[in-house]
Amino acid sequence: MLYSYTIAQNQKPFWNWMPLIFSSFYFLPLIMASDYFSSAQVALAIVAYIVFVGLYGFALRVKGSKLVACVIAMLVLCIAATAITPGSQALFGFIAFLCGFHFIGWQGKAALVIILLGATLSGVVFAPVQLGYYLLPAVVVSIGIFFFGVFERRERQHARAKARSEQQIEHIGAVAERERIARDLHDLLGHSLSSIALKSELAQKMLDAKESERARVEINEVSQLARDLLSEVRQAVAGMKQMGLGGVLETITKNLQSQNIQCHVGPVPRLPSTIESALCFICKEAATNVIRHSKATHFGVEFKETDSYWQASMFDNGKETNVSFGNGLKGIQTRCEQLGGELDINTEQGVRLTCTFLK
Repeated sequence: MLYSYTIAQNQKPFWNWMPLIFSSFYFLPLIMASDYFSSAQVALAIVAYIVFVGLYGFALRVKGSKLVACVIAMLVLCIAATAITPGSQALFGFIAFLCGFHFIGWQGKAALVIILLGATLSGVVFAPVQLGYYLLPAVVVSIGIFFFGVFERRERQHARAKARSEQQIEHIGAVAERERIARDLHDLLGHSLSSIALKSELAQKMLDAKESERARVEINEVSQLARDLLSEVRQAVAGMKQMGLGGVLETITKNLQSQNIQCHVGPVPRLPSTIESALCFICKEAATNVIRHSKATHFGVEFKETDSYWQASMFDNGKETNVSFGNGLKGIQTRCEQLGGELDINTEQGVRLTCTFLK
């Protein structure tokens, strides 16, 4: 199995070519024993090195069968270059790096064995007198650089997996945000628009029945509902969520007091943004239910925090004892459950909604 990316992919050229600095050891025998080599041998050694560098540069940018052919050509060239200079020992490591990076599993192990056999063969055939000097560096460097190639591949695999994970999280976040907006619009508009539709139909029936006074009352209520809804939409568009929970509770308090309902709000703890966002709408929905249904004179919000959970309680002293799960309560329950929370409803003394979120 071959890795499906090239070495040069998404890499700066400097980091691709910088390792060739170590190939300068190839010329060390030519320099240290210059009297031993003829001009023709030096020229052939230089040509072999240039071809090797060209093959290495090509191997950085290919994969699959082209990469395999390139590695084979580089190995054959290294073995042949040993007939000219024992400095070819410095080049086997580059082949080992390519194999460690590209070949996975048993194919990688087989490739390393072939490289070591090639180095051993070239040393036995072309440098038997200097076999120890030639073979030891070639084997040790090849094994070390092979595993460096393996680690480089795994690091890139990890980086790509992390990038994909981040993209998935971003996508999931975008989907969740769209769903949140849909819920917010439903909670904000659903009940009021239903009331407007029903009252409009009722007003129409009263007009048909010549009951103009009662129809006028219904139309006035429709007008008031529309104004209230417009105000709520403007608040949402202006960024009610960005006000934070404290700002939302302050707005709720003013609205309730304008309806002659006393309001008590306890200290707001530091909450995760997701829970704070959910509680903004939960508290607003609870206050809306108090105004519309409970006939209460007092409304309160209290918070509790322990080592294991956050808790928010919304309560009133209304006379509502038969709580039905309409759109409002269903929306509150859904928000709690989506954050791993729990909703408890108690009607022994008024209505108390308790939302608990685990830490």
